[in-house]
Amino acid sequence: KDFPAAIRQIAAFLGRQLTEPAVQLIASRCSFESMRSNPMTNGSKVPMVFNNGKSHFMRKGVVGDWINHFTVAQDREFDSHYLRTIAVRGMEFEFELINPPL
Repeated sequence: KDFPAAIRQIAAFLGRQLTEPAVQLIASRCSFESMRSNPMTNGSKVPMVFNNGKSHFMRKGVVGDWINHFTVAQDREFDSHYLRTIAVRGMEFEFELINPPL
């Protein structure tokens, strides 16, 4: 929803203060489009770990598209892992959009 605000929240969690230009640079470099085209983040530099010929490490960049790929069992396992490892730290993520843009 608000990428720069999320960056500031992460920085605060890490005890760091960022200037506004730094926030904007991080937002630009961490955009889905930027990361998808960067060999250091798109998995193309580690072909022995991820086979980009079969499936892309970074697919569409669409919030909520996971529902088209996860089984019910995978969804439950992910929810369990998330609750044990992430939610207990006070961090929240949105896995689907309630009112997606038209």
